[in-house]
Amino acid sequence: MGSKLTKVPEKYSGKKIYSISKLQTYEQCQYQFWLNYIQKLKGIENVYGFIGSIAHELVCELQFNRITKEDAIKKLHNDLLEMELRNCKFPSPKIEKNFTECLEHYLNNFQPINCKQIKFEKEIYTEINEHIFRMFIDAVILTNDDKLEIIDFKTSTKYSTNDIEKKYKYQLLLYAYATEQEFKVKLNSVKWNFLKYCTITYEEQLKTKTKLKYKNVARNEIVSELSSDIKKRLLALGKTEAETFIILEKAEKKKEIPEQLKSFYKIEDFYVEYPWNEETKQQLLNYINKIIVEVEFKSQENEFEGFELNDKNSFFCVHLCGQKNNCKYYKNYQDKWDYGKPQDEYAELFG
Repeated sequence: MGSKLTKVPEKYSGKKIYSISKLQTYEQCQYQFWLNYIQKLKGIENVYGFIGSIAHELVCELQFNRITKEDAIKKLHNDLLEMELRNCKFPSPKIEKNFTECLEHYLNNFQPINCKQIKFEKEIYTEINEHIFRMFIDAVILTNDDKLEIIDFKTSTKYSTNDIEKKYKYQLLLYAYATEQEFKVKLNSVKWNFLKYCTITYEEQLKTKTKLKYKNVARNEIVSELSSDIKKRLLALGKTEAETFIILEKAEKKKEIPEQLKSFYKIEDFYVEYPWNEETKQQLLNYINKIIVEVEFKSQENEFEGFELNDKNSFFCVHLCGQKNNCKYYKNYQDKWDYGKPQDEYAELFG
């Protein structure tokens, strides 16, 4: 369910169109901004952009019951294979394995969003201080009690509080601002749904009482996170230690709670809501004004600074940047390896 580019409305024709991703590219790496938006050089596919599109499409198909869970999982594997054939790869086999296991669990346990209406990939234009912003919002929802909500689906690792405040909140805040301008109503909530994670609710049995517990965990770690509680329940059902060990081993392999215990655990999507109010609205407007002033003040290549790469800060450039093949900073970084000869700090490791 990738964003489908449509013709710009006549009233915005000829005007400079911004997006929040464009501004965040500038913050992440000014030189990438130069290559993307000023030089307009074609970049290479980003593995995380590719899998994000896959996940969004499957969410939409499942929501409207246009595909079965089994077929959704098959499509996931077919698309991942296509991605590999196009040489668009995960940073490591371990990361690929974790991602695949988590998304399989999400698809296998998918529950449609209960609401009156839902619109996926809602295209909205909004104007902020004479600057035009275009966006595609993952899901705009009219709830059963007639409230408007926004969900942004993420296949990434859940964000730290620090990263949310420094950069990630602005996308949600812009979605909130634009939606209120578009529909002329007060937005009820705006939040992320991190597909690789879930929230588990269950009753923990203490000596004299039960206590309601909540866990937010990666979907492929549910069984390992709950193993102690699962073991207690199996033993209480009369299973032997040997039988319990075998059941737990099978459950861990399948990444699913044992069938006879599923009723004890409530598994839901993992949402993170961000506050939308006058204060956060002003934070958004200040951020946009600050970045746009910087961007529009520059026009020459030497004004757009790039990374001085080293092995401690190279993950973004190596695995995420679509312009690395056009980037002089990345080329300098590669040249340091002298055709495969490791740098001094790796000499002992590679012999």
